[in-house]
Amino acid sequence: MQKPFTITSRILAHLGEDLIKDESIALLELVKNSYDANAKYCEVNFDFDVFNNLVEISICDDGCGMDLHTIENVWLVIGTDNKVKQLNSQTSGRMPLGEKGIGRLGVHKLGKEIHLYSKSANSEEVYVDIDWSKLDTAKEIEDFKIEYGISQLKKIEYLTTGTKIYIRQLKGEWDNRKLRSVFRALTTLNSPFSNKSDSFKVKVMSNRHVFRGLPNMDDIMNAGLYYGHCVIEGSQISSFNYNFRPWSTLTKISPRSVNSLEGYDKILIHKVEPDIESGKSKKTEEVLDLSKYMIGKVEFDIVIYEKDNAVFGLMNMEKKSVNNYLSENSGVRVYRDDIRVFDYVEKGNDWLGIDKRRLSRSGGSISNNIVIGSVSLNRRTSFDLREKTNREGFIEDDAYYALVDAISYALDLIILERNKDRENLMSIYKKGKSTTEPVVGELSEAVDLIKQ
Repeated sequence: MQKPFTITSRILAHLGEDLIKDESIALLELVKNSYDANAKYCEVNFDFDVFNNLVEISICDDGCGMDLHTIENVWLVIGTDNKVKQLNSQTSGRMPLGEKGIGRLGVHKLGKEIHLYSKSANSEEVYVDIDWSKLDTAKEIEDFKIEYGISQLKKIEYLTTGTKIYIRQLKGEWDNRKLRSVFRALTTLNSPFSNKSDSFKVKVMSNRHVFRGLPNMDDIMNAGLYYGHCVIEGSQISSFNYNFRPWSTLTKISPRSVNSLEGYDKILIHKVEPDIESGKSKKTEEVLDLSKYMIGKVEFDIVIYEKDNAVFGLMNMEKKSVNNYLSENSGVRVYRDDIRVFDYVEKGNDWLGIDKRRLSRSGGSISNNIVIGSVSLNRRTSFDLREKTNREGFIEDDAYYALVDAISYALDLIILERNKDRENLMSIYKKGKSTTEPVVGELSEAVDLIKQ
């Protein structure tokens, strides 16, 4: 006997709400759809009622929009090869970030009522209405009907083309903690180190002052002391820059820069799992060559902050803002074509092992909570780094671990230079305290790391 698979309506929930971890990633998937539509900007708005209850989230962009044919044959069809064709195209302006088409399903994570309006060039405005509450009563996927057609509301009238999505009957509780977490995720979508002139920008707005008082990114970046930049290509670091930039209040110490590496240091080296011979462990190292994989050129940027009270107290900006920002946004993130890949440095994801090496003292004395960094990749040349279906990072295969090893090697070189300047800094400003024995002075920080 033979029988094909049958699909129930629950598959939509599995591919959307159940697959996507939280509201931040669900919103980011919608924002990525705006990027894929070649939008220059995307505006995310949180609308509250008079009782300060969040009642609506809207996402608006100025992308290419959709017509009725696209709605029928692409948007309402799960599993099309539309974005795969874009990936393989050499003529499209941007490489699409979404590949699996789960963004429109992930909206189920946010709310039960969805209203979409879109307009493409030389076409009429169209609409799509989804009532996700009807999914519970649909036995087969064919029973879950989506309403769509030509819109008479002119929601996109002030734009030539674009898309606007309204999400209502929101799920879960949207307290200040969650709102700020979503704000943080949206505002870190673009790399703070990017200087791309055509970068896709995200603007977060609200009719309530829930985001008031959050610090300016430029001020946060200038609050660092140690700055590193590396370009990694193939088996070597092709460009290396390190800068120690004292604040204007640190008048007793001078800036320092390193703009090149010794020949041997340029070569990427990674540790290989020890070989056990005759009961003895033998550690080995090998040259690491990223050209074995489709990873392409990798740019690594990092700012390292100084939190020792003897120096931190001399900083010439509001210290609480810096502390609060670092407590929520520190770590090394990954960006592809200037758009963030989740969920690196989110809670529990110390993907570079920075905190682990800190506790073992083998990687220098930095931790995730004193760094802001980025790993920048090119979408066209990094095909071997494949995102997981749930959008929580890359599949952890040989290509991924090669990238981790390469970044870790470059990070160690930057830490070596930083440690030279930090030792000099502490010898000047940390009077009356030991600067040669770090264990006791950093014990409380180690305890915090263990608790985390």
